[in-house]
Amino acid sequence: MFPKVKEKLKKYKNKLKTTNDNELKKQALSSIHTKSFHCIGGSIYALYPDADFSSSIQFICALQTISDYLDNLCDKTKISDEKAFRHLHLSLLDATDTSSFFGDYYKYYPIKEDSKYLHYLVSECRSSLLNLHSYEKALPYIKKYVNFYSNLQTFKHLSIDVRENT
Repeated sequence: MFPKVKEKLKKYKNKLKTTNDNELKKQALSSIHTKSFHCIGGSIYALYPDADFSSSIQFICALQTISDYLDNLCDKTKISDEKAFRHLHLSLLDATDTSSFFGDYYKYYPIKEDSKYLHYLVSECRSSLLNLHSYEKALPYIKKYVNFYSNLQTFKHLSIDVRENT
C-alpha cells in the first residue's frame, strides 16, 4: 500500500519539474515533502472490502495532495485574501465532480503559473471516479461536505479579526 502512495507522490513531484520556479512550485513541493503522511494515512481506505485499490489510492493521494497544497498556499505565504482562498478551494469541488469544468483556480491569487499542476491533480481525482457505480447518487452529499470543508479552510486562514466578523 505505502509503495503505491510513494509512487503517486513521486509522480506529482515529477510533474512539478516542468513548473517555473516560483512560490507555487515551492509550496507544492513543500506540501508533498512535509505532509505525505496524510496520503499514507488516508490510503488505509483503499483496503476497504471490494474497493478498487488502484483507483482508491489515486483518488486519496490526489485529493489529499490538493488539500495540503492549498493549505500551504493559504498558510505559508503572505497572502490573506478571502476571495483568493475561496477560489483556490473550488478545485476540491471540481475534483469530486466529473461533469464540472476546470475553474480558473488562481483567478484572485497573485501568483498564477503552475504549469497546470492543480488541473492535473483535479484530473487525477476525476479519472479515478469514472468507474464508480452510482457515484452520481452520492455526489450531492459529497459536494455538500466538500463545500463545508472549503469554507472551513477559507475562514481558518483569514486573520482572527476577519474570521470573527464574518
